[in-house]
Amino acid sequence: MADKIDLRIVKTYDKLMHALCEMMHEMPFDSITVFDLCEKADIRRATFYKHFEDKYAFLSFVISRTLSDLAETVMKEKKHFTTSEYLTLYIQRIIEYFESKPQMLKNILSQGCFSIIMESISTNSLKELIGNLTIVRSITASDLPRDTRMTANFINGGLATLVVAHISNPVKTKEEFLDDIKMILDKITA
Repeated sequence: MADKIDLRIVKTYDKLMHALCEMMHEMPFDSITVFDLCEKADIRRATFYKHFEDKYAFLSFVISRTLSDLAETVMKEKKHFTTSEYLTLYIQRIIEYFESKPQMLKNILSQGCFSIIMESISTNSLKELIGNLTIVRSITASDLPRDTRMTANFINGGLATLVVAHISNPVKTKEEFLDDIKMILDKITA
């Protein structure tokens, strides 16, 4: 029997996420207090602290959940695709998400929260996806370490670094960047 999701918790998270996104369009992340966030979301601070250590842990949760939702959407979009096509499409969705929220991204990056984005992308989203895809199995079947986690972490770190660098300071168009990512992934999986 699958674990049931407590709808009260889901609603609490949704209210807090919505409040944070609204607030980050209006003010820098450092100016947002847990008190203000809870007040805007109409959530008690005790409830917030029951689930999150501080606002940075909550921001990490928001980014991780958003990335998981994007990954799920990509999986539903295409049924038959190569690993490199899937990862490229997923990276495209990450970039588009942050492009659609430029003020939020600016506030996150200007407040030194770059590492939260990096950690969320590498720890929670790409790592899981890469580990589950054939990219790791096909690479480790050749002459790389048989430990698929090591290979997944290596690929994941490189991709996460490139994505965050592009999001924070693009030196190429999104299309050029995605073409380069796909080319790299095609070469790795060849």
